[in-house]
Amino acid sequence: MSTSPDTVLASASYRGDIDHFRLLRRSLKRFGLGDIPHHVVVHTEDRDLFLPLVDGGMKLHTTADVLPPQIEANRLRAAAVRRRLGRRAAVWLMSLESA
Repeated sequence: MSTSPDTVLASASYRGDIDHFRLLRRSLKRFGLGDIPHHVVVHTEDRDLFLPLVDGGMKLHTTADVLPPQIEANRLRAAAVRRRLGRRAAVWLMSLESA
């Protein structure tokens, strides 16, 4: 007989979605589902914002934990460009690199 759970939740979130994520966790707890294994992936740079929300069956993962190193490096570089120049410029610059 397997000891693995029948249900596992998986979510992705980021700092701009943290209020919705809090609502999700609150709803799960309210309806008795707070201890269901819940794997959450957040941007590496957002980890510290989400750490206080870890409880019950929740396990926090970062993008650095789940993405190959080169993809995480590209993601971080694109985020830095987006912060400096805006989203459109970041998309344009990243498209030049892949061409």
